[in-house]
Amino acid sequence: MRKFFTLLLLSSVFYGYGQDFKSELIDQETGSIAVADFDGDTYPDIFGVQFKSSKADVYLLTNKKIATKPTFERKNIILDFDFRGRPYAFDADNDGDMDVLYAKNATWDMEVYLNDGKGNFTSKALGVAGSTRFEVMDMDKDGDLDIVGINYVDKIIYLYTNAGNMTYTRLVLFKDNSELEEFNIGDLNNDGLPEIAIAIEAFTGDQVVVLENKGNNFYQKRTIIKDTFFGVVNVTINDINKDGKNDLVINNYRSIELAINTGNFQFTDKSLIFIDEGYIVGFTIQDITGESERDVIICTSRKTIWLKDVNKTDFSHEVRAFSGVNSIFTFHAADFNKDGALDFSSANFGLRVFTNNIPQLPSDVNDIQTHLKVYPNPAKDVVYVDGTDGTDMTAHFYNQVGMLVQEVAVKGGQVDVSSLSSGSYIFTIIDASGKVVGRSKMVKE
Repeated sequence: MRKFFTLLLLSSVFYGYGQDFKSELIDQETGSIAVADFDGDTYPDIFGVQFKSSKADVYLLTNKKIATKPTFERKNIILDFDFRGRPYAFDADNDGDMDVLYAKNATWDMEVYLNDGKGNFTSKALGVAGSTRFEVMDMDKDGDLDIVGINYVDKIIYLYTNAGNMTYTRLVLFKDNSELEEFNIGDLNNDGLPEIAIAIEAFTGDQVVVLENKGNNFYQKRTIIKDTFFGVVNVTINDINKDGKNDLVINNYRSIELAINTGNFQFTDKSLIFIDEGYIVGFTIQDITGESERDVIICTSRKTIWLKDVNKTDFSHEVRAFSGVNSIFTFHAADFNKDGALDFSSANFGLRVFTNNIPQLPSDVNDIQTHLKVYPNPAKDVVYVDGTDGTDMTAHFYNQVGMLVQEVAVKGGQVDVSSLSSGSYIFTIIDASGKVVGRSKMVKE
């Protein structure tokens, strides 16, 4: 490993202005990133990978906490490294700071960069291999974080079960002859066990499959969409209509389609938007206006747009341009300048940060006066919220980079947090009209 060095990035190569976002080019070579607070100062940092002809340079950009524009300080982690796939940030050793999962070499050996809490990393092999894109969650509810990974070449979805102390066993959950495009994890039947939704680029046959989590690492295949589209390239689990049941949001090249969850793995089809120019290369769902409504950012081959405040009843929305930016594949959400507005970063065709200029609702915990009392804190399985019994309210959980990670209905003054990963969250209570009525910090054990 080469010696670390420090470089202050002035980020002055590209500056684009739009009505709602200001975009800035940070680096022209970065191809993949993970975003989290890696140095413990509560500001989101960027773990970056610069892919070269055969190897890659891996580095950390620490946030310099400048509100006017995103500014970072670079520290190399390792140079000329055989890095594969995408980095994924999570607390691998349960010590309260964010580590990074990755794969290396042609055999896709999986390792974790363990963080000392200050942004210094030490690599640890996990003894398993086979995936380059990951999501992490406690899939079997044993208290340890498991890994779900995809092998694009062999067309396999793997589950890496954690027996504790980062000791993993690999299981094959799904294999198909068609191209597996993407997957996402979330609870689709409100039993506390997360399912896996899979997008398949097939012109005939299965196109969206859900692996129902039956417990004890057993999954039942359910075909949700078959012979409907000319291939599906992405699927996301999200409660798009805010009824307490997670739905499926599907990218079908030229359109975003919805599969609205009606219970018992039954879904009703609804089209959200059709793109008449180019094709869709990616999308994300976040609240970027601070109005507790769904906003959908859609990246196409021609432009980037966002759908403002998707109505939970008829899915109507306002279409807006995203700062005049052209094709971008993926966004990573984080509040980089800690102003309460959710910003974005992207590592396609260079690393860019998009600063959100939209006026937001009050973001500080103390800005909202409320009589609500939340306990216990830290919590394990259930949180009790005084003053919500018998009312139609929803609990929203935001992670340390400002991204909405889960929504749970408040039932009888209780909120089920058993499916949340261990860590610190902002816990927000929203009433039936969408008004924020309470907010506090919460720690999940």
